[in-house]
Amino acid sequence: MGTPQKFPSKIDLWLALVRWVIALFFLYQLTFIWSDNSIYVGLLLKIVLSAVAVGGAALDLSTLYGISYSVEDRYLVVRSGFLRRRIALDSITLIEPSSGFTFGPSCSSDQLEINHRGRSLFISPKDKRQFVTAIKSRAPQIRIVGID
Repeated sequence: MGTPQKFPSKIDLWLALVRWVIALFFLYQLTFIWSDNSIYVGLLLKIVLSAVAVGGAALDLSTLYGISYSVEDRYLVVRSGFLRRRIALDSITLIEPSSGFTFGPSCSSDQLEINHRGRSLFISPKDKRQFVTAIKSRAPQIRIVGID
């Protein structure tokens, strides 16, 4: 058994700025929640709305900074925020570059498309060459296109 290799996601500056604006918007809502002194907004409702605001900010930032890709002996493990997906290396048929932005566990438009079991997964490891080398060393049958 080899040691799993972990690769962080590449993060585009524009996407990081958008995510931070969204998180700050959630947190900004706290000023309105706690400044309302009407009798219709009770303490319990303020606490619940505050939890939603803080949770929304945390969830948004976890999808920005919580993305990583681990290459294990038999699996590619993709972590995105609080979610985890395991893909068997023997089910991957093709890895190729993808341009443009596709939603998935990725924080960059500089992506790799992973084809497995008739599906595609778009990821953006910071060091694509090292990532592909790690995959290829464990699963040499995978076809790699367009990556030197």
